[in-house]
Amino acid sequence: MPYCPNCGDEVGKTHRYCGSCGQPLSAGVDDTNEGMPPSGTASGRDGFLSGRSMEYLSDVVSGEQELDRDSVAYVQLSEDVGNGLADFFYLTAVDDLNLFMLLIEAVGDGDLVLENSDVLTARQQRRQAMVYGFLQLPRLYDQSLGTSCEDEVGEALTDVIEKAKEAVEKNDVESDSTGV
Repeated sequence: MPYCPNCGDEVGKTHRYCGSCGQPLSAGVDDTNEGMPPSGTASGRDGFLSGRSMEYLSDVVSGEQELDRDSVAYVQLSEDVGNGLADFFYLTAVDDLNLFMLLIEAVGDGDLVLENSDVLTARQQRRQAMVYGFLQLPRLYDQSLGTSCEDEVGEALTDVIEKAKEAVEKNDVESDSTGV
């Protein structure tokens, strides 16, 4: 396992930043694309979380690291999330904006949600993650605020799905009766 040249802590072989001090690590940089940001940094990936935050979250989820509010990585994560929420604030300025409809437009293929992610391309997996992320928002609110809106949102989504199915079935019946 490699060590950070700045603080001496162990770092993952594929990490681009030290989880303890935030030092950029040259071992994770691909020298063949000089002048290009390394893959996994905020400018080299989709989403508002930086590569550093993604590495930190990956380590927390895998159990390699604990969620530590005193770490540089946690501070970076809080900055990333804050910046993402600031972007969401601008969305609220548009009265008729429907976040769910934006998601449907971005995903394009609703069947992706049901597919096994192992058979999807990286782009399709990203689209699938968009839907799963949207569906997890109520849980994050509940965890953060001590509320219980997840059940209410789940019921509303079930209603939306049922109405969409009915609309598709009605459209299919009308198409069959007109021969189109």
